[in-house]
Amino acid sequence: MLKRCTQFDKDNISQETVSTLRPVIESPEYDEKVLKNASQAAFGLAKWVRAMVQYDDAMKVVKPKQAQLKEAKDTAAAAQADWDVALEKLRKVEAEMQKLIDEFDAAKAKEQELTDSFEDAKRKCDRATSLIEKLAQEEISWKESLL
Repeated sequence: MLKRCTQFDKDNISQETVSTLRPVIESPEYDEKVLKNASQAAFGLAKWVRAMVQYDDAMKVVKPKQAQLKEAKDTAAAAQADWDVALEKLRKVEAEMQKLIDEFDAAKAKEQELTDSFEDAKRKCDRATSLIEKLAQEEISWKESLL
C-alpha cells in the first residue's frame, strides 16, 4: 500500500474522488487526535489523503497561474524577437545613415576645396587682367611718347 501511495498520480485526481473525500476529511471523526488514538497507520493514511486533497485545491490555483506564466513568457519571447528584428533594422539604418553622412562630409570637403580653388583662380585672373590693363596703358603711353 505504501508503494501505491508513493506512486499515486496526484496531478490527475478525479474531481469525483475529491468531492467524495472532502466531506470525509472535514468530518469530526477524521480529526487527527481521533485517528491517532485509533491507529498509527490510519493516522498516516489520513494525513496522506488530506494532503492529496489540499494538493488538488492548491493546483486549482497554481495551474491557471502556470498557464498565465507560460503565456506571458511566450508573449515576452515574441516581443523580444520583434525587438531584436527592429533593433537589427535600426542598426542597418544607422549604418546606412553613417555612410551617407560620411559621403556628405566628403562632398562638403570637395565643395570647399573647389570653392577655394575657384576663388584662387579668380584672384589670379583678376590680377592677370589688371596686369594686362596696366601693360596696355603702358604700351599706349610708350607709343604716344614715340610719336
